[in-house]
Amino acid sequence: MYRLGSIYAGVFSLVVGFIVVLGWLFDIALFKSLLPGLATMKANTAFTFILGGGALISFNPPATQRWQHSGLICATVMTLLGIVTLAQHILGWNLGIDQLVFKDPQTAPAAFPGRPSLSTAFNILLTGTALLLIGLRRTRWSQIPALLAGAIGLVALLGYLYGVSSLYQVSLYSSMAVHTALTFMILNLGILFAYPDTGMMRVFTDKGTGGMTARRLLPTAVLIPAVIGFLIDRGMNASMFDIYFALALFAVASIAIFTGVIWWNARAIAESEMARQGMEAAKQESDEQFKVIFDESLDVIMIVDGQKGIILHSNAALEWTLGYAVETLVGSHFSTLFPKDPDLSRDEFMNHIHTYGHIFLSQSFQRNDGSVALMDLTAQIIPWNQDRAVMVTLRDVTERKRMEEEILKSEMLRIELEKDREFLNLKEEFIATVSHDFRTPLTVILTSSEILENYYERLTPDRRKEQLGRIRQQVFYMKELLDDVLILSKDRLQVDFKPSPLTLDQFCKGLFETIRLTNGGKHRFIFRSEGEFDSLPMDEKLLQRILVNLLTNAVKYSPNGGDVCLELSREDNTVLLQITDQGRGIPPEKMARLYEPFLRGNNTADIPGTGLGMAIVYQSVRAHGGTIDVQSVVNQGTTIKVRLPV
Repeated sequence: MYRLGSIYAGVFSLVVGFIVVLGWLFDIALFKSLLPGLATMKANTAFTFILGGGALISFNPPATQRWQHSGLICATVMTLLGIVTLAQHILGWNLGIDQLVFKDPQTAPAAFPGRPSLSTAFNILLTGTALLLIGLRRTRWSQIPALLAGAIGLVALLGYLYGVSSLYQVSLYSSMAVHTALTFMILNLGILFAYPDTGMMRVFTDKGTGGMTARRLLPTAVLIPAVIGFLIDRGMNASMFDIYFALALFAVASIAIFTGVIWWNARAIAESEMARQGMEAAKQESDEQFKVIFDESLDVIMIVDGQKGIILHSNAALEWTLGYAVETLVGSHFSTLFPKDPDLSRDEFMNHIHTYGHIFLSQSFQRNDGSVALMDLTAQIIPWNQDRAVMVTLRDVTERKRMEEEILKSEMLRIELEKDREFLNLKEEFIATVSHDFRTPLTVILTSSEILENYYERLTPDRRKEQLGRIRQQVFYMKELLDDVLILSKDRLQVDFKPSPLTLDQFCKGLFETIRLTNGGKHRFIFRSEGEFDSLPMDEKLLQRILVNLLTNAVKYSPNGGDVCLELSREDNTVLLQITDQGRGIPPEKMARLYEPFLRGNNTADIPGTGLGMAIVYQSVRAHGGTIDVQSVVNQGTTIKVRLPV
């Protein structure tokens, strides 16, 4: 607030200086002297106000170094101008600087035209010196010439107020103008406000009772006598009373007003003191509560020096938690409690605190008996005895960590039991599924064989062929089922990958044709091949498992017909096998577990199967070092892309 007032004072001085310069430039009497008959502010005085205002603004933070240098130059020029003008008055010189820019024809010939008065020149010197001292970082000493210059301006202003010319006029033609006196007062007040925390100004800006009293009494001490004196002077000029009554009236009015001001100030101080006592009582109560919490806490609480890391204070929990007596550790560095190989070093700990203001971690600490305890450490910066310290809280979590480990072990054991139970369930499901799937074809074989045995002579050749075909079909199905079971049991252990040169397109086309011939014309089969596929290193058996399972699934799960397409293409060092159907699709909830054995979709209950096909495909593709990607939409179809490196 004070420094903002300092900037405003500098701006006021600049504005007044520029207005008066304009008055001299365009011969505007109102700008040079506020009223007709009053002394004019000389052009050189106006220039010094421009220099002084600019310097004061430049010295106020956050001014750059360049601005401060500019302010120092302005203050130096102002001081030199004051010295030269004062020397002209004292030594009777006329150096020609008074009308260097503007002529002053209204001044009497006996005087020095355009020259500021003796008191004005002295004030220019004082004000320039004060600004120069600020620029030289001598802010404490700058307040003395500023106070003196402001007092001279106040005396001149009172002279105008009371009509006493001797207070502002040195000789008949050497007077300080009224706006010159006012500007000196404001500019030097701004100089005092520039650094309010140093020198004499510290008394007035202090936040304590003394500063508050000074701020309240000083304006009263300056303004009240001036106002009372002005009113009494007006009364005497109007012949309302004589000099004796005027003196008595001045004394009574001053006593009454100052008594009221003192009472008002004393009341404010009393209220402030009561508030302070209330705050101290609340602080004392808070300190007592903190002391109770501090002393009775089960956690270790230590106060550590924020710069040196020295333990300043600790509660009794230090002794029963880590085994150290408090008095033995106070004065030691906090890192004394760290083990030989700490998780966070001494320097890292202090750097983290100063960077972030707080820290939380689990750290090992050395007990007095040599054992190590795992502690949760919380630290943060707090105010402490007019300074800053670090409050460190330690909570022993050794037992908690042990219990967590026990819980973790129990959870791992539970997971293992769940896995064993899942394996047993899977085994039972496998036995039940295989038993069911074997029972069905065996029943068909038994029935067909009994028909052939009991009714062979009565059956036509076509019917005999039909029954034999049914037996052959069920035998083939049982063989396929056994192959799947054997493959799965081997794949769970290890799949042997034995590549050999293979003409891939011919191999795929032959398998595709076999599947088509056994279909009976229910589907439309489409085979496409693009690229060179001669002598590719691939495992024929594994590839057959992949294609047979994927193609038979495409046929099996498309009971209403549609297209079954196998596309073969080459992508650099990769072969792409793409199988597409227009069948029932795979439910989204089954996609994540697609390669688990015995998993079947809930939309395939009416279609026989073991749920082993995709598991066998996955194992075979992985043995090739390839990848498989499945995209499916329920009731629209499925597209499976198998990429195999070659």
